[in-house]
Amino acid sequence: SNNSKFMQILNQFRLLIGVLKDNDLDRMASRLNNTIKLGKDIWTIDLMAVLSPHIPEYEIDGTERRSSIHVLHIGDISTGKSQSIKLCKKLSPKYDDPSGFTKAEFVGAFDPAEGEIQEGVVDRIQDGNLFIEEFDKFDLDEKVMRIVYDNGRLNEKKGGHRKQKDVNTSLIVGANPKDDFFLEKGNNMREQIPFEEGTLSRFDAVVPLMNTENDMKEIVDGMNLFGGSDDLDMEELKKTVNALKSKC
Repeated sequence: SNNSKFMQILNQFRLLIGVLKDNDLDRMASRLNNTIKLGKDIWTIDLMAVLSPHIPEYEIDGTERRSSIHVLHIGDISTGKSQSIKLCKKLSPKYDDPSGFTKAEFVGAFDPAEGEIQEGVVDRIQDGNLFIEEFDKFDLDEKVMRIVYDNGRLNEKKGGHRKQKDVNTSLIVGANPKDDFFLEKGNNMREQIPFEEGTLSRFDAVVPLMNTENDMKEIVDGMNLFGGSDDLDMEELKKTVNALKSKC
C-alpha cells in the first residue's frame, strides 16, 4: 500500500541519518509534542521533512525518487497547524515562508546594473524548506509549483542570462477544510479537502487534524504555549537538527 511504502521510506531515512542509534529525533518529537499535541508520529514526520532535503536521492522499484518529503497539515481552526509550522521554521537550517509569489519572484529579477539574475525564492529554499501556513489561500503559479513538487530543474533566461538549478526542497504547509472545520462523522473527508487530485497527490503525507467544541480547551491547554515545566530550549533543539543534518 502507499502507507506501507511511505513507512519504508521513513525507515530508510532513519537508517541514513543514524537516529536509530542515538534516538535524538524521537526525543525531539516527544518534546515538541509536549508543546503542541499533534502526536509524536506527526512531529517525527515533520522533523523528517525538515531534514529530508539533505538526504541523497534513492530508488524504489528501480526508479529514482526525490528524497524531500512534502507534508500537508489540513484541519480545523485552532488545532495547532500554524504554531507547529512556526516551530519547524525555528528548527529549519534554511527556509523561506512567502505569503505568495509570482514566477518572476520565484526565479529572481534581472538586475541590469549587476548584469545578473538576483536571488529569488528558489535560492532561499534550495537545500532547505518552503513553509506556507495557509496553502489553501496561496496564489499558485502551477508551472512553478510543479518544479517545487517534483524537485525538478529550473531553466530560465532573463536579460540574456540564464539561471539553471536542480531544485531540492521540502514543502511543509497548512490548510483548512472547505468549511474551516471538518464536518461530523458520516461525511466524506476527501470532499472537504479543497485541493484537486493533481495537487493532493504531490504530498507524501497528508495529516488531518480535527477537534470539536468539547475538546477545544483540552487541545489549547495541551499546547503549553505560555510556559510550564517542559519549556522548549529552541537553541538546543536547533543544534540537534544541525547535528542530524551533518550526518545526512
